[in-house]
Amino acid sequence: MDNHWGTILRMKRYELNLTQKEVGQIIGIAERTLGEYEKGHVKHPKIKNLRSLCDLYNLDIKKIIDQISDKQYI
Repeated sequence: MDNHWGTILRMKRYELNLTQKEVGQIIGIAERTLGEYEKGHVKHPKIKNLRSLCDLYNLDIKKIIDQISDKQYI
């Protein structure tokens, strides 16, 4: 399994049976922004967006931030 943080976000969204548009509306971001997060095209996501996603998906934000930090040094 790919452990990229964006993949984790996408898989949790699938588990909840939500579309990118629905998640965007729930947390107040554009559908395209969520898509870019899920594809890993964003190197520095906004913490408030990550917090909202982690709250919605019941994820540990520290683990997601650690993954983002790790990817930046590869």
